[in-house]
Amino acid sequence: MQSLARIRLPFWLQRLAIRARASFWLLAAVIIAAMGMLATVMIAVDRLLQLRLGDASRFFASDPDGARTMMSTIATSMATIAGVVFSITVVALALAASQYTSRVLRTFVRDRANQAVLGVFVGVYLYCLVVLKSVGPDGPSPFVPSASLLVGVALALVAIACFIFFIHHISASIQVANICQVVARETLKVVDQSCDANAGPARPDPGPPRASRTWQPVVADEFGYLQTIDVDGLCRFAVEANTRICLEATVGDFVTEGQRLVSIDVSVPPDRQMVGRIRELFVVAPVRTIEQDIGFGIRQLVDIALKALSPGSNDTTTAVMCVDHLSAILCRLAASPLPTVMRYHDGVLRVYGVAADFSDYMDQAFSQVLEAAPDNSSVLLRVLDGLGMVADRELPTERRKLVADWVLRVEASAARVGRPDWFRERIDARARRVLQRLSVTPPGGVGQQGSTSRCRTG
Repeated sequence: MQSLARIRLPFWLQRLAIRARASFWLLAAVIIAAMGMLATVMIAVDRLLQLRLGDASRFFASDPDGARTMMSTIATSMATIAGVVFSITVVALALAASQYTSRVLRTFVRDRANQAVLGVFVGVYLYCLVVLKSVGPDGPSPFVPSASLLVGVALALVAIACFIFFIHHISASIQVANICQVVARETLKVVDQSCDANAGPARPDPGPPRASRTWQPVVADEFGYLQTIDVDGLCRFAVEANTRICLEATVGDFVTEGQRLVSIDVSVPPDRQMVGRIRELFVVAPVRTIEQDIGFGIRQLVDIALKALSPGSNDTTTAVMCVDHLSAILCRLAASPLPTVMRYHDGVLRVYGVAADFSDYMDQAFSQVLEAAPDNSSVLLRVLDGLGMVADRELPTERRKLVADWVLRVEASAARVGRPDWFRERIDARARRVLQRLSVTPPGGVGQQGSTSRCRTG
């Protein structure tokens, strides 16, 4: 039984964390503020040293003009390098968007290294400005913050090291292998979190809610993609109201104004307060995010593969890399209890609705790739290898039959294009090996398409 007392972040805090993670400026702003505070503290330390040691405290600079020149030089250099870093980042974003897909830009925006480097350069610039402002007359003798100057020089050296690291990091991050790895790792992390947190024991499908006339809809008041849904919050609401809730949309779906989000088993339409509470448990935004959306990670890899298979690119190696990472995701999904939206409280079903099953993820991963690569033998063979890796997992019977059906789809895709007999034999031999590892009789004949529609189940 799902426990409502499971220790998890409040939904509003999860939403805030998602926005902070996607923000390009937040970490940089924190670093810049820290640099400003450091400058203020160091100036206070210098004043204390001058008060106690007098002129002996000038162990790094002896006159205000030299201190100003030093701080001005460092500040000017940091501003120039910061502009170069911004320019390089923009070029990398444009290159990734044109060569791969615009959906991978989020990996660059969310990259903590890029955010930190920008924060360091602007932060050192701010540090120098604050210290520079303090240099000048201070009573009978001029004030020269020697310790602050020493820290400024050290920060400049750190910034130069960061610049060297940034050049290496940005050149590595735009390589397709690294992009695929980052996307796959994020997706696998979501798979693990979602399956561990939301996978429940097998329960009978309660059936569609339309069998009862007491179901009342709650519709969306804006359009966009469903980024996150607080299913546990819906369960708590259903317990408080002593009712049932059927989820009509799932994470990753595009909803429009007036489209059903949920249906509530109540005799009268819900009031405005009830509708408002339910809508607060849904996050609708212009773009999808990875935090609860396994399909979005798969979508990014498929988009990169389709871009590579387009006539303008014709990059088979990139498409094969994407298939490899898609296979890794499917292997994890195949051996895991998939996330469910069904929630029980004290043995009573409170929340259920649409949820993606394994056939959906298989369809999202391979269907468009097969459509785009019927004449690309390398991609077809790699898809068969991926299906073989999935077949090696401990799978229930229905999933083994599904994988077998996909093997037949690959054979049917290869048969649509004329090939030499020796290569057809190679594909057929690879397919037979996968089927032998599955140890099942595939449903139907070659090319028969199985159902991959989402069902109303947990």
